[in-house]
Amino acid sequence: MLTIDKIENKVINTRPFAGFFILNNRLCDIIKKSYVPYFVQKIGMKRLLILLVIISTYSFGQNKLSVGLKSGVSIPVGDFSSSYDSGFGIDLNVLYSFDEIADLILSSGFTLLNGQGIGGGESTFTTIPLTAGVKYYMSRTKLKPYLVGEIGASFNTVESDIKTIVGTASFEISNTNLTFSSGLGVAYFLNEKLQIDFVSKFNFIDTEVSSSNFIDIKIGFNYGLF
Repeated sequence: MLTIDKIENKVINTRPFAGFFILNNRLCDIIKKSYVPYFVQKIGMKRLLILLVIISTYSFGQNKLSVGLKSGVSIPVGDFSSSYDSGFGIDLNVLYSFDEIADLILSSGFTLLNGQGIGGGESTFTTIPLTAGVKYYMSRTKLKPYLVGEIGASFNTVESDIKTIVGTASFEISNTNLTFSSGLGVAYFLNEKLQIDFVSKFNFIDTEVSSSNFIDIKIGFNYGLF
């Protein structure tokens, strides 16, 4: 008898790209059931952000610095896709290279998704993350495939219109939530200063009602400062 676990394991073994996103969903479930949300609740979201900035600032002050800019499409997945359509996003990164095969990352950005509100009105979801993480390169050549993982907080806003027989009402909800992402990418080093960067990431936002999951597919560049 086939079970969900057997089907997922078969997909992971036979279709690596699809299996990557199944593994991400499993990781989301594990983290959501773990002590990570409890830890964030205990120390507070503001203290978490301050901690991320302190760690990143200390690390970035030691060696090479580079900045990055990427843009592309954001695609809702799971239950989130029933409420919102594909949108766009922009990523801003500061990277500290402590080895040829690894970078520490401090990231922010902006993602906008449009959907349909109650009664056929318009709804907009925006998120601004602040995260820190690691980028691990899998080769030392000019063309470097890499893995990336980040965790932090996201500032989320939902604006929606509700259409009724008497007219249209609007409301806005804003929250700060735990977020993390993981993905695969490839960077091509044009020279010591400039590199082209392509990445696909699975993003998880732990909202109170449900998880807001979406996939980013983005391309951009990184430029070395010193």
